[in-house]
Amino acid sequence: MNHIFEEIAAERKRQGEKSALDVPMWFNAIEASACLSKATKYKKKLTPFELLLQGIYKILLETDSVKQREELIQTAAVIVQIIEYLDRQILGLEREQKRKEEL
Repeated sequence: MNHIFEEIAAERKRQGEKSALDVPMWFNAIEASACLSKATKYKKKLTPFELLLQGIYKILLETDSVKQREELIQTAAVIVQIIEYLDRQILGLEREQKRKEEL
């Protein structure tokens, strides 16, 4: 998991002084949240990307800074889980490719 945080830190450094917080918030979180609710209404289990969107919408709708921070941590954990899953997929594909090359 540490390599993921190293990559995130490197990306944050690459972004430099420019802050995403300097960008005006024009996104309508209420409409976005409603869209996700409609999309997942008939599902019993959300996909990882739907969970990610749900977390983002909760962050956008939350007005309490403490609760917003809690949602950010929870959403960051979902993002790390998705990255770990993708890493396992990539590793599996690389192993499969090596196996085919050896044949």
